[in-house]
Amino acid sequence: MIKTNSKSIIKDFGLLLIFLVLVAALAAVSGGAFVKSGNLVSILKQTAVNGILAMGMAFVIISDGIDLSVGSIVGLAGVVACMLAHPAAAGEIDGPGQFPLIVAGCAWTGGNGG
Repeated sequence: MIKTNSKSIIKDFGLLLIFLVLVAALAAVSGGAFVKSGNLVSILKQTAVNGILAMGMAFVIISDGIDLSVGSIVGLAGVVACMLAHPAAAGEIDGPGQFPLIVAGCAWTGGNGG
């Protein structure tokens, strides 16, 4: 049998507990509007890019490398996306329209020595 004490539980699950307390507090303050499915989907969509970047940076750091240019590459891709966005597209670039973004990101990364 493994003995656990409250300090080890807080150390292992402290951030999760804080997150759950914050979600509960926001749900109580907003009258339940915060935990509606539409809002949660919106939050997931808005944080998807940061999550993908964080996973990629974790692999870079684990492999004993460092790359500080990730933010500038994302910024460049955002500028190219804004330049290519057509008003009728409602701000979304799908399918073949993503190709120039990928080319710009790869060119910038190659220029940085990555």
